[in-house]
Amino acid sequence: MPKIVVTDKLADTFKMLRMQNGIKSKDLAEHLGKTPGYVSKLEKQEVKNIELETVESIFSFLLGEDYKKTEIWEQIYASLQIKYSKAEIDEEIWFSNFDTVYRYIPIPETIIDYFNEKIVSLNITREYLLQRINANEALSEDEIKDENIKPNVWYTAFDDGRASIKMCIPENTLSNILDKKMLSSPYVFIFCILYYILKIEKYGSVIKIESTQIRQLNQEVKTILNSHKFYSIAERENIVNQAQSKEEIHNLLSSFDNDNSKLIGDILGELKFASDMDIRITNDRLTGFLKNLSTDVWFTLRLISLEYYSLESVDISQRKEFLKEVDELIKKYTDTQKNIKNTETY
Repeated sequence: MPKIVVTDKLADTFKMLRMQNGIKSKDLAEHLGKTPGYVSKLEKQEVKNIELETVESIFSFLLGEDYKKTEIWEQIYASLQIKYSKAEIDEEIWFSNFDTVYRYIPIPETIIDYFNEKIVSLNITREYLLQRINANEALSEDEIKDENIKPNVWYTAFDDGRASIKMCIPENTLSNILDKKMLSSPYVFIFCILYYILKIEKYGSVIKIESTQIRQLNQEVKTILNSHKFYSIAERENIVNQAQSKEEIHNLLSSFDNDNSKLIGDILGELKFASDMDIRITNDRLTGFLKNLSTDVWFTLRLISLEYYSLESVDISQRKEFLKEVDELIKKYTDTQKNIKNTETY
């Protein structure tokens, strides 16, 4: 299970959300199975590392079960500093978790239409489908019962050392996906939904199937998802590497991937022009920009997406005044935060 570095921002956010929602330290502590003293230390950043599962549990308690839909969760999640154990890195399980669990991918509507058509044609309910998914039929009974194996996280299986995962998709998550209310999802959720739809279609209520049949199902799922341009990073790279031309790559990728490539290309073009004009100043500005990105990527992207282009008709002296006011605002909020911390400390 990956460890999360408890940064100033994360600790402050825990405290802010708890106080804003009128939640007492002891109530949060009880939810976590910890003491109130632990929550106090966590909010003072005296706890240095916690598990990602704990972070998610705290946000779920403070913001409700749909916390992942909130903007504040997106901002915090993007800024989390995740550390993996040496074993996870050596076995590349960390990448499987990033690629298929922690990474959210836009869901094509065509996939959801396919799911719903299959559910109707198979005459099954969503509840039955969810039951089959969360039964984890491919796992051993020992793995299913082992409470040390956390759901929705890849781990090394007991019997053969392969990477495995114990699924637990919440009922509301499945409903939101099938009702097209959830626009993005971890790859593994969509994969498992399709896997069990196909398993029910081919084998009905049969639980245990042969390993060759499991492999065939896995390959069929990947093929169908790829046809809808819903890729894991590993699948996307594999497909791109097999393409013979840029046009073929463009046709294989989703509209989100193609739009992203064009936007990044256009941005790099503008930065190249600025570098050609004055590389010293450009390097200086980009150094600060990179530091902002590494500190809080979502806040930085939100900031640079503000409509600065509307200032095009404003003369240079007014633009300089605008930048000066922005600098003063940063100093104002920085000083305010320092004063708050000093008050809390003394």
